[in-house]
Amino acid sequence: MTSISFDRAVGFYDATRGYPPGVGEQIAVALIDAAHVPADGTFLEIGIGTGRIALPIIQQGYHYTGIDISTAMVEELQRKLAEYSAAHPEQTIVPPELIIGDSRAMPFADGTFDAAIAVHVLHLISDWERALDEMLRVLKPGGWLLIGGDTSVPNADRPDIIGTWTKMLDALGYADPVRDRRSHPGADQQQVQAALVARGFTPILSRPVTWQSELVPSREVQYIAARYGSRTWDIPDEVFLPSVERLEAALRAELGERYDQPIAITAQFGIMAAQRPPAD
Repeated sequence: MTSISFDRAVGFYDATRGYPPGVGEQIAVALIDAAHVPADGTFLEIGIGTGRIALPIIQQGYHYTGIDISTAMVEELQRKLAEYSAAHPEQTIVPPELIIGDSRAMPFADGTFDAAIAVHVLHLISDWERALDEMLRVLKPGGWLLIGGDTSVPNADRPDIIGTWTKMLDALGYADPVRDRRSHPGADQQQVQAALVARGFTPILSRPVTWQSELVPSREVQYIAARYGSRTWDIPDEVFLPSVERLEAALRAELGERYDQPIAITAQFGIMAAQRPPAD
């Protein structure tokens, strides 16, 4: 069973996954509201990484615990925390507890946290249901599980770059044991929702944060070519390099001058919330 470590991504993670100014703070507010956490409440985040989700919540004074299998990502979060504290000496934040460990076997007692968060993590864990059950186990009675993720509003002008690239990989004979989730061994949102329903929960779905962005097809191809996305990491060069060349050629033929032009997109942050039953 595998979980994908992001050690190799620490140098480019924030630059390629960061939110526009102010959006991270809006997401933090949305998560705090969805968790119904009191001022002295406790958060747990699995796959905390460099703190893209955690930092804006920590900066509001909450008790925060994070676990990640990547030492390099957690060290980058510690560096950012120290930098923030040095720049804001007037503000006292509660130092988070940061643990290098596996979310499928967490070193916490039952019923420890008021809220447990996972954002863009469960798709990276093959036996993701163990991680899900661990999050539910460490929640206090009445606590909230929050599964977050970015989505975008459908746009007819947006080319299906990943779908086109997948066809190129198929044409090159690349065999992937996990069809249509290349190098993503875990679950999508629909599978997580079904798992929660099967466990007797009634997930609440919302998309509380929306922002405007843009996509430039040529930049998306460059992103793939640079192997920034985890789905690219295990593809051998003899397949990967020609697949990117074919992708670029196909998109240039399809889009013409639009290949280098920005396409407006509306992005959203979605939350799937499920409450552990309160104590009797």
